[in-house]
Amino acid sequence: MDKKVPELEDVIDCRYAHLLKSEGERQIASFLDKCGVRYMYEAPVVVTHHGKQRIWYPDFLLPDLSLYIEYFGLAGRPDYDLSIIEKMDAYANSGLQVIPVYPQHVENHSSVYLAKEISRATQERSQLVERQLHGVFSHYARPGPLQSGSLRKESS
Repeated sequence: MDKKVPELEDVIDCRYAHLLKSEGERQIASFLDKCGVRYMYEAPVVVTHHGKQRIWYPDFLLPDLSLYIEYFGLAGRPDYDLSIIEKMDAYANSGLQVIPVYPQHVENHSSVYLAKEISRATQERSQLVERQLHGVFSHYARPGPLQSGSLRKESS
């Protein structure tokens, strides 16, 4: 009697289904799993909201990319939409890069939006680091004992 080996997707779906609060979150987790993107679900983070430090739990932290994902599954309700604006402002003011995801982004298992947003965010961060490093290199690239990339000291 052959025992059927479960498909990886079924194992992943079953493993996380009880932890995730919505179908949209399940689809985001499934996308991240399929892409091999490591994430933490509802990892605590300190944010400044209305001048006070608070601990919030964004839906997903992508620790290798220093990005967060928030799924706003109830978008379209006036009171909820106001809370989205406040939440995104608090994240930005706390220096956190958060990708907002709405129901239309996960309908029909569409992952194009999320892939583009993750790519855009990592490209922006890469460009920022390049600019910062360029400033450091240009500061230290003054004429002196080191010449054109050589690390040897000039003889006296």
